[in-house]
Amino acid sequence: MKKIVFSLLFAASLSQASILIEPYAHFQLTGDRQNNSSTAAASDTSLTGFGGRLGYSLFFGPFVAFDYETFSGATEKSTGDVDYSGNTMYLTAGFSFPILLRFWAGYAIGGEIDQDSGTDYEGVSGLKFGLAYKFMPFVNIYLEYRKLDYDETSTGATADVTSRSTVIGVSIPI
Repeated sequence: MKKIVFSLLFAASLSQASILIEPYAHFQLTGDRQNNSSTAAASDTSLTGFGGRLGYSLFFGPFVAFDYETFSGATEKSTGDVDYSGNTMYLTAGFSFPILLRFWAGYAIGGEIDQDSGTDYEGVSGLKFGLAYKFMPFVNIYLEYRKLDYDETSTGATADVTSRSTVIGVSIPI
């Protein structure tokens, strides 16, 4: 009897499971980039970006996803602003509450920064943490903190660069 009840509960939970498709767009509230092998102060950054998550989700409860974003922005340096663009890929896991809140954490598994002038960075690793408020069933407004480390340049040289940012954005889980 216990096996039958457990099987019915398990089947009922899977009936609420679905594929998660979630496009999003964001802009940076605060951010800086520090070359840790230099004595120079951290450079302020600004960025806007968009991307999406593709994964598996229960209607209310846990979700896991592959997260890809592309972004562009500028770094303020003493010699002037340097424009850049890039992308980052994450493995993300989180939880959706029925009380209109959602949180997640992501681990960066790849990405790069291409600067218009200066060094391009690759070999990213790091974490992000996010919290979202569900405005309507299909619109989330979120705040996300990221700390990413880049360990090589596009020429293969070793790098030690840390990027920190807080972004605010809108997502539409489909």
